[in-house]
Amino acid sequence: MGKRFTVASAFLVALAFSATCGVHQTEAPALSGPSELAMSVLPTAIPDSISQDGASQSSITVLVRDANARPIQGLAIRLEMSVGGTVQDFGTLSSRTIVTGSDGKAFAIYTAPPAPPPSVGGSSTFVQIIVRPIGANAQVSSPTAGPASIPFSVDIRLVPPGVIQAPAGAPTASFNMSPTPVVTDAPVTFDASTSTPGAGATSIASYAWTFGDGTSGTGRTVSHTFTTAATFNVTLTVTNDRGLSASSTVPVTVGSPPAASASAPTAKFTSSPTSPAVNQSVFFNASSSTPAAGHTLKTYAWDFGDGTGGTGMTPTHAYAQSGGFNVTLIVTDDAGQTGTTSAGVTISSASGGGGATIAAFNFSPTTPSALQPVFFNAGTSSAATGHTLTTYDWNFGDGTLLSGPTISATHTFGAAGTFTVTLKVTDEIGQSGTVALPVTVAVAGSGSLKADFSISPTDPQSGQLVTFNANLSSPIASITSYDWDFGDGTVINGQTSFLTSHTYFTFFGNSYTINLTVHDNTGRVATTTHTLTVTLGTDPVARFTVSPSPAAVGAVVTFDGSASTASVFPA
Repeated sequence: MGKRFTVASAFLVALAFSATCGVHQTEAPALSGPSELAMSVLPTAIPDSISQDGASQSSITVLVRDANARPIQGLAIRLEMSVGGTVQDFGTLSSRTIVTGSDGKAFAIYTAPPAPPPSVGGSSTFVQIIVRPIGANAQVSSPTAGPASIPFSVDIRLVPPGVIQAPAGAPTASFNMSPTPVVTDAPVTFDASTSTPGAGATSIASYAWTFGDGTSGTGRTVSHTFTTAATFNVTLTVTNDRGLSASSTVPVTVGSPPAASASAPTAKFTSSPTSPAVNQSVFFNASSSTPAAGHTLKTYAWDFGDGTGGTGMTPTHAYAQSGGFNVTLIVTDDAGQTGTTSAGVTISSASGGGGATIAAFNFSPTTPSALQPVFFNAGTSSAATGHTLTTYDWNFGDGTLLSGPTISATHTFGAAGTFTVTLKVTDEIGQSGTVALPVTVAVAGSGSLKADFSISPTDPQSGQLVTFNANLSSPIASITSYDWDFGDGTVINGQTSFLTSHTYFTFFGNSYTINLTVHDNTGRVATTTHTLTVTLGTDPVARFTVSPSPAAVGAVVTFDGSASTASVFPA
């Protein structure tokens, strides 16, 4: 396949190809005059050899381009079937009329007819799918024949069940990539169109990719973005229509993006007032931005962080709700070079109590990996004076939403990437504040192994239960076990959960050194220590009385422990 015909030159192409040729033009009229519109029509069938069993299918794709090789959208195409030069139904088409999309492609599925009777024999049958563009923009003017639509076709070989095909050779996997050199956070296109199906096979049925960073893809052409500078083994595996596979692996070195050109402009701005309220005008001034030597600034483009933007050196903007907003300025000079800067603007509530309804949060670990639980804490959010926050609405940027009255949340990102996490807090009268922060998630299991943990409470008293949380260790998805030494002689090894608890008992108060060792699935080990001071507090006291005392032999003696006291811990 892969042959291309233009309507402008179609009259010069002979009618028939051999029965084994996949794509050809049919019913070509004599050359009598120029066409009104040059058009390239390329029909393909994958696979082009299927079993005649009533179920096997072939995917028909028709690609249509204009004289400038641009895709033609919205062109209707009529499909017909022909066997032995006679138009007839032999099998089924999912649609007789298909329309090209924005990429110039239209699609249909051909399903083979039932198997022929055994008496017919075992030779193959070729069904021809005739492709005929229809509509005014697909016509060719002919002084003798008048307007006519030029048809094209693609052949599908139907092999009766039980027919043994000639042995096929393995395919050859080959690909190229662009742009090069490859740098982090920049899309790279991988193209496997140079792969070949092999002797005796007619097409490549599938393309499977692994990029060496834990991700994969399918298709002849794929796009992938590397987030880490390193060398990755990219592997392409192709399988032909005879079920044979081959692979090719190419090491791809990913570097860091080049440093910004010294001749790029510098973007800077200020805003006033410093504590604006809802619906109050905020004045932005980019006059402190500077071009490189020999250049001048031409444009100023603003993103105010609330879905609106502006232009000019000194725009004015009013925010409709309270919260934190990330304002971005892009300046462009006379050479088309750009400079970018961002800064946060906090908008206070316009009504109800003093102060503002402010949304704020932090998260840990600060450099999480995919599949690692991330803990979000909105405890630094605040309500206006005299009001109380009642609802915390989270949007984790990956399609996951969470809403409730508690200030903390836990979320696990399923893939690497940068996600914008948004928190909206609302008080009891409906006043709200919003903040958004980017969270960069690394590939699962990537990075160095790190051991770390938190302690709660941080100032326990003797006899009080203390919780130790090792979720700050990373990458947590690859950690297999945790070893704890609580510093008072108590040791726990091989624990699989990152959470544990322990109670200290001391008569005079004491400081303990807690040691955590983590092990990952590659055999690496990391250790960290923290010191915890345990105060005396109020330990439980056991007391009891005996009555009667002294007691005679045979008398009933009552023991009363109600004078005992329990531990008292801080609220």
